[in-house]
Amino acid sequence: MEHCPSTKFVMKAYRPNHRVEFRFYEERRKGGISSIIPPPGHLTRGVIYEMSEEDLAELDVLESVPPGALLS
Repeated sequence: MEHCPSTKFVMKAYRPNHRVEFRFYEERRKGGISSIIPPPGHLTRGVIYEMSEEDLAELDVLESVPPGALLS
Protein backbone atom coordinates (compact mmCIF):
# COMPACT_ATOMS: atom_id res chain seq x y z
CA MET A 1 0.00 0.00 0.00
CA GLU A 2 1.33 3.38 -0.97
CA HIS A 3 0.49 5.15 2.31
CA CYS A 4 1.12 2.17 4.60
CA PRO A 5 4.37 0.43 3.58
CA SER A 6 4.41 -1.87 6.62
CA THR A 7 1.09 -3.50 5.63
CA LYS A 8 1.12 -7.30 5.40
CA PHE A 9 -1.75 -9.58 4.36
CA VAL A 10 -2.83 -11.86 7.23
CA MET A 11 -5.94 -13.73 6.02
CA LYS A 12 -9.31 -13.57 4.30
CA ALA A 13 -12.18 -12.59 6.58
CA TYR A 14 -15.95 -13.09 6.56
CA ARG A 15 -18.66 -11.36 8.58
CA PRO A 16 -21.94 -13.31 8.48
CA ASN A 17 -25.25 -11.46 8.76
CA HIS A 18 -23.75 -8.15 7.59
CA ARG A 19 -23.56 -6.33 4.26
CA VAL A 20 -21.72 -3.32 2.87
CA GLU A 21 -23.76 -0.19 2.09
CA PHE A 22 -22.65 3.19 0.81
CA ARG A 23 -24.80 5.44 3.00
CA PHE A 24 -22.94 8.74 2.72
CA TYR A 25 -21.51 10.78 -0.14
CA GLU A 26 -18.15 12.45 0.47
CA GLU A 27 -17.86 15.64 -1.57
CA ARG A 28 -14.07 15.92 -1.36
CA ARG A 29 -13.58 12.40 -2.76
CA LYS A 30 -16.62 12.54 -5.04
CA GLY A 31 -17.74 9.12 -3.88
CA GLY A 32 -19.54 7.02 -1.33
CA ILE A 33 -18.40 6.16 2.17
CA SER A 34 -19.12 2.57 3.13
CA SER A 35 -20.65 1.14 6.29
CA ILE A 36 -21.24 -2.44 7.33
CA ILE A 37 -24.81 -3.01 8.55
CA PRO A 38 -26.30 -6.14 10.14
CA PRO A 39 -29.20 -7.52 8.05
CA PRO A 40 -29.67 -11.28 8.56
CA GLY A 41 -28.80 -13.60 5.70
CA HIS A 42 -25.99 -11.57 4.11
CA LEU A 43 -22.24 -12.19 4.13
CA THR A 44 -19.53 -9.53 3.95
CA ARG A 45 -16.15 -10.68 2.64
CA GLY A 46 -12.91 -8.87 3.32
CA VAL A 47 -9.32 -9.26 4.40
CA ILE A 48 -7.29 -8.69 7.55
CA TYR A 49 -4.02 -6.80 7.32
CA GLU A 50 -1.34 -6.16 9.91
CA MET A 51 0.38 -2.76 9.96
CA SER A 52 2.49 -0.58 12.23
CA GLU A 53 0.93 1.93 14.63
CA GLU A 54 2.56 4.71 12.58
CA ASP A 55 0.98 3.52 9.34
CA LEU A 56 -2.41 3.14 11.03
CA ALA A 57 -2.16 6.75 12.24
CA GLU A 58 -1.25 7.84 8.68
CA LEU A 59 -4.24 5.94 7.27
CA ASP A 60 -6.55 7.58 9.84
CA VAL A 61 -5.40 11.02 8.66
CA LEU A 62 -5.85 10.02 5.02
CA GLU A 63 -9.36 8.67 5.70
CA SER A 64 -10.36 11.61 7.97
CA VAL A 65 -10.94 9.37 11.00
CA PRO A 66 -11.51 11.52 14.11
CA PRO A 67 -8.77 11.25 16.75
CA GLY A 68 -9.61 8.65 19.40
CA ALA A 69 -12.12 6.76 17.22
CA LEU A 70 -12.11 3.01 17.83
CA LEU A 71 -13.17 0.10 15.65
CA SER A 72 -15.79 -2.22 17.04
